[in-house]
Amino acid sequence: MQVYAFDQVFSPEATQLEVFSKCAAPLVELVKTGTPNAREEAAGALRNLACNNNENKAAIAAAGGIAPLVELVKTGT
Repeated sequence: MQVYAFDQVFSPEATQLEVFSKCAAPLVELVKTGTPNAREEAAGALRNLACNNNENKAAIAAAGGIAPLVELVKTGT
């Protein structure tokens, strides 16, 4: 996983939706392929970001996050 400084990736004019939509895909990828601990942490981060925010929920879905999150709930790993 690559780590970037926030100000190197996004302009000061970046919207919340723009920032989140670019962050959702790496978190979803961790839910799919990470270690058990990384999967749990990524799912928790997505949960926190989706809470009471329909734009973030849509970004998670657009990043393909629904199926791997459901699978994680079903299997626990």
